Amino acid sequence: MKVSYLHGLESPNHGPKVDWLNDKFDTYVPKMDYYSETAFEEALDGCRGSSLIIGSSMGGYFAYLIGQHLRIPTLLFNPAVVGRSFDPVVQLSNRNGTKNTVYLGKNDNVIKGSKIRKYFSNEGVGSFKYNTYDGEHRVPDAVFISAISETLKIKESRVHSFESFHNSLNEYSIPYSIGFKKRPDFKHGLVKEFFKFFYMEGDQPIGNYMDMAEVVHDRYAGELDKDIQKVGDIAQEIHDYLKPPGGKSPAYDLNDMHQDGAAEVVFSYMDQANELAKKVYDGAARGGAAKEKKIIQGLKGLEATLKRARNIFTSSFGSIKHRKIGFRFSKDK
Repeated sequence: MKVSYLHGLESPNHGPKVDWLNDKFDTYVPKMDYYSETAFEEALDGCRGSSLIIGSSMGGYFAYLIGQHLRIPTLLFNPAVVGRSFDPVVQLSNRNGTKNTVYLGKNDNVIKGSKIRKYFSNEGVGSFKYNTYDGEHRVPDAVFISAISETLKIKESRVHSFESFHNSLNEYSIPYSIGFKKRPDFKHGLVKEFFKFFYMEGDQPIGNYMDMAEVVHDRYAGELDKDIQKVGDIAQEIHDYLKPPGGKSPAYDLNDMHQDGAAEVVFSYMDQANELAKKVYDGAARGGAAKEKKIIQGLKGLEATLKRARNIFTSSFGSIKHRKIGFRFSKDK
């Protein structure tokens, strides 16, 4: 699924919000120069094929207009349809109605929400759904993520822990420098790459695995749950080597891994697993009978990849106590 995001006038095209988008979707997140006369045309071309165009402030103004041109739904955070510091070069012709979801900060002193509503009421093209959040013009990461998840119907259970996950990871200490001495850029690489795939938040996993598991479960009415479970059980074993149950300190020092360059090898397996999980997610989201075989093949590939990663841990530290994850799908709660 492709999602486009146009940042605000003085904002960058990187940071936690963009990291989350890049982790969940195929993205178009350009560095915008709104003063350029070609900025609008370039953004319009880049947004083609998107399922959703997201924009904040000046980016919200662009997203609104581009969504009309391309007939693509938009998600607009405090869009600068009024109160702009200058008027960039845009196309105002050939506009079509589309679905616009608008989020307004209750304490926004840069662009008043009431003025945005009035503009859309008088001059807006398409349909508009309004939401408010406690905050100012800058959109909190949690609001940003929750809004996208709601708009795209991503299960809340998969995203509500985004900030707490990163906080936990930043506070979590684990020795895993093996193989990294010549690659200082690999610091935290193995652990973060795995936790992107599978991380236990309480008694529920989050990450790319659960994203994939949810959509496969929903698309195929539980028929592939056993295959999903096999992948999850192996991921659970690897997780418990890195972060044992109860948040205890890890019992294993990754410096003691027997295989030369073991950390890099596991990292490469987890990179493969994350990419494969995204492909399975996309395939299941598109659906169709012809896709089911490919979904099964993808799950088998994930199982094999994770087994290879797990076996590196097992060969060095022995088998870990096996426990099934026993997760709940959102609709089963």
